[in-house]
Amino acid sequence: MRSRAVYGVLVLLTVVVGLGVRHSLTGAPAKHLGVALYGVMMLWLVKCVWPRMSVWRAGLVAVGVCWGIEALQLTPLPAAVNARLAWMRLVLGEHFAWSDLLTYTLGVLVACVAVVGVSRLRGSAQRERTMPEANKVTPPRE
Repeated sequence: MRSRAVYGVLVLLTVVVGLGVRHSLTGAPAKHLGVALYGVMMLWLVKCVWPRMSVWRAGLVAVGVCWGIEALQLTPLPAAVNARLAWMRLVLGEHFAWSDLLTYTLGVLVACVAVVGVSRLRGSAQRERTMPEANKVTPPRE
C-alpha cells in the first residue's frame, strides 16, 4: 500500500514538473523534456497499479503504452477527442513524431535506473541498521 502512495505522489509531482516545463521553456527543450517526463509519469502509473511488478518490466509496459499512444496519433481519433476536450491534448498528443519514441524510452530508462539506485541505497542502509554488532567488520588494531 505504501509503494502505491509513493508512486501516486510521484505521478502528481511529474505532472506538475511537466506542466511547469511546458510553461517555462520553449522549442525543442520543452518538447523533448515534456515527452521524457510523460514516459516517466507512465512508469509511475504502471508501478502504482502493479506495485509488485519489477521496475524493468514496468518500464517495458510504460514504454509500450507510450508508443501505443504515439502510434494512435497516426489515426484521426486523437484529433476528434482533442476537438471536444482540449485538455486531452496533454494525454493523447497531437502529432506523431518518430523522435518521441526514443525520448519516451530514454525518460523511462533514466527513471528505472533511478529507482534501482534508490532501492540499492535503501537496502544498504537498512542492512547496516539491522546488522548485529558481532557481525560488523572492525579494522585491525595497530
